[in-house]
Amino acid sequence: MVEAYKKYHSAGFACVPTRVDKSPAVPTVPKGGWIDPLQYESAHGIGILCGKHSGNLECIDFDNHFGDAENILARFLDDTETTDIFLKYKFPLEKTVGGGFHMIYKCDTIEGSQKLASRMNGNHVPDALIETRGEGAYFCCYPTPGYHFISNDITGDILNPPVITSEERRTLINAAKSLNEVSKPVQKVEYEGTDRPGDIYNKSPEAAEEFKSELKSAGWIELSDGRWRRPGKDKGISATFGYKAPGIFHVFTANGHPFDIDKAYTPFQGVGLLRYGGDFKQFAKELYEKQKPLQQDEHDKLRTKLRIDPTVNIKEPPVCCFIGECPSMTFGNFSMIDGKKKAGKTFSLGGIVAAMLNNSIQIGKIKGTLPRERNMILYFDTEQSPYHATRSIHRICKLVGKANPSNLIAFGLRPLNPAERLSFIEREIHQTGKLAVVVIDGVRDLLTKGINDEPEATTLTSSFLKWTENYDMHMILLLHQNKNDLNARGHIGTELGNKSETIITVTKEKKSNIFIVGCEDSKDKGFEEFAFTIDDTGMIQSSELPQEGQTKAKNPKYMKDDEHIEKLNQIFKETRKLGCKELQEAIMYHFEIGIHRANDFIMHYQLKTWIRKEREWRKISYEYRRAVF
Repeated sequence: MVEAYKKYHSAGFACVPTRVDKSPAVPTVPKGGWIDPLQYESAHGIGILCGKHSGNLECIDFDNHFGDAENILARFLDDTETTDIFLKYKFPLEKTVGGGFHMIYKCDTIEGSQKLASRMNGNHVPDALIETRGEGAYFCCYPTPGYHFISNDITGDILNPPVITSEERRTLINAAKSLNEVSKPVQKVEYEGTDRPGDIYNKSPEAAEEFKSELKSAGWIELSDGRWRRPGKDKGISATFGYKAPGIFHVFTANGHPFDIDKAYTPFQGVGLLRYGGDFKQFAKELYEKQKPLQQDEHDKLRTKLRIDPTVNIKEPPVCCFIGECPSMTFGNFSMIDGKKKAGKTFSLGGIVAAMLNNSIQIGKIKGTLPRERNMILYFDTEQSPYHATRSIHRICKLVGKANPSNLIAFGLRPLNPAERLSFIEREIHQTGKLAVVVIDGVRDLLTKGINDEPEATTLTSSFLKWTENYDMHMILLLHQNKNDLNARGHIGTELGNKSETIITVTKEKKSNIFIVGCEDSKDKGFEEFAFTIDDTGMIQSSELPQEGQTKAKNPKYMKDDEHIEKLNQIFKETRKLGCKELQEAIMYHFEIGIHRANDFIMHYQLKTWIRKEREWRKISYEYRRAVF
């Protein structure tokens, strides 16, 4: 690191020695950097300070917290003006230890560090996609282990970073901001309360298009992928439309009158500002006069549609798929497949889809029964890379015996944000003829606020109910289980579980590498569990259940508490405390299940606080916390 320090110092950069965790390897970091070469001898790595002490150096940091930094960088450079600047200057581009990128330059005008684009992580917390390392901050760089500069015809030398103009810097910053997926909630005006004129208008199909029309009349220019440029500007990005949420206009320029910087606007607000000069009262009054007769007419139509007539004989819905002898999936409903990570969910899903594509029998248990006149299947993979998503579809095609089945249309939605994915799926459902089944592998990736946002979970589930009803088709939804229990993840798992026609759980028998498919719950008769394996070519094969799983799978979550308590009272009749192995064997005996299910029961009882886990040195035991009658 000493030689690296000397090179960077000679180039006019202030430096700091770093530890493995990227923190400074010195007690304090002077504004001009750490200049004692001896401190770099034992350092794990080296960092370069940004700001005036390094010649107004600044770094745009593309983080890889979600594993898609390459895609984020590509979308950043997709803008024409951004690409022109990138090709003009030959920026030093560094690959980081975490798989992200550093884009480095100098500019007369720089600021402190700032987050430019974020995305909600699994804990419903904004996590950075793109941020700057500005005045007073530093970034780790080569030769720190795991870091290297990308060398090609369009990248430059870190020792001689380009000096860009303030306007070019602003173009880069705005391009990064246009990829932001998290924004503050829209501050609604008085006339946008529930069912008020502004609220009704925002929900109407024409609202977004009228807003866009007003923007264009005011001189705004629509670019691509929802990006817009303000009037009087010939380069760069000034706002996005519909990127974070349908119909929402998000502005990040200070010169976009009448809009304020870093603020989002609904169609009612946008049209009210542009067409009515901010007189929302007048706009709402005109909307009310238009909506009043329509509201009563629409209600009458809806009332007729929703009224239950006891004199009408409603036929049972056609069956899409039998599992065993049970009609597990029917038109007008949705089902859910859940399981732990790598438990074989996508493999079992592939078997179900293959069975329905040509009405065949797969894994000896799954039988497709789609009518010939309506047998189209839409398959949406929201999370896998193009390679892995395509591989999943190839497996389905191989099971069917056709290279490209005419009734299967598959899409990989990973490049889109959650709002774009949901919008794309709805559009494809609307325009696909003879539609029978829609598959979504990765429901979690349709949520903008994470799995535990109850209103969003309810809204998404309502969309699935609406689509299956309106288009009279079946949806198969795939979702991970929680790491620490048997529940599908978050509020979305709870909502989907409550509304699903059938809940299918897939588990993996670790010792035998056998995958077990069981019915957690069903609105009809639940199917008996069955098993499959995966051969050397990655194809599923029917298998016998492992010895410990010969009886019907039981999920403790779907059993009555009284049944659990009765068995536990018998198990703990003679003592209130049992060792781990003793409790496992007792549960296996009383419930007639295998050891992997017994562990699920123990976890369930801990969550219920019926038993308490205790550890004495290396010995684990469980104490029964309920009274024994």
